[in-house]
Amino acid sequence: AAVDVGPGQNITCTFEDRKRGSLTVVKLTEGGDDAFRFESGTLPYAVFTITTSSGTGSMPFTDLFSGTYDVAEVVPDGWILTDSYCDNGDDPSAIDIGPGQEVTCTFENKAKARLEVTKRVIWYGPPDLSQTFEICVQGPSYPTPDCKTFDTFSEVGTDPLTWEQTLAWEGVLPGDYIVTETDPGPSWQVTYMPGQGVTVAPGETGTVVVENEQTYLAWTPGFWKNHTADAPSGHNAWPKTGHEPGENLCF
Repeated sequence: AAVDVGPGQNITCTFEDRKRGSLTVVKLTEGGDDAFRFESGTLPYAVFTITTSSGTGSMPFTDLFSGTYDVAEVVPDGWILTDSYCDNGDDPSAIDIGPGQEVTCTFENKAKARLEVTKRVIWYGPPDLSQTFEICVQGPSYPTPDCKTFDTFSEVGTDPLTWEQTLAWEGVLPGDYIVTETDPGPSWQVTYMPGQGVTVAPGETGTVVVENEQTYLAWTPGFWKNHTADAPSGHNAWPKTGHEPGENLCF
């Protein structure tokens, strides 16, 4: 600058500086790591990516002029955004940064999870290939129970004859789920269902086994007359004679 000073003139020149501020975007994850895309209409980068390691990652922006800035996350598949906040109390959509101010905005995500239910069926006689079972789950992803039909089984044991089928509820929100079975009828009893509930952690697979056992009252004297050899191991066979049709028999 050039300042002209005339005879007897007193001139004061003043220089004012404002310290620039900074914004650090922090990414926290629970249940795994990933690359997360962010967008902004005011930061030096309109689009940037933070890749987490061991559940954390960050991107600093320094030398920012005083003003209002914004940042938003584009939530990737398989994740839910659980919280976003800035340490100066601002919302990430409108962050006021004053001279020399250092602000940190944090975005927290949880990985979606998976819930597997294995249906185990124990037969004490020739299996009915048309038999189906319905299992319902209720929890954070399903305020109203969501049900699936189990109708395609694989044999996993022969003494007694045991079938199994596993179905999965994919991409569920982490949390506590209740597992119930629709009444399969009087021929079946539930013999194993641990507490009916399961806690699914972020990024993990929760598993539940629901076991049904065929009741002996499912069979008539006429069945045992022709299938005495099918009596379960360790049980007595029904006598072939001396019983009336429809009579309930017990061991």
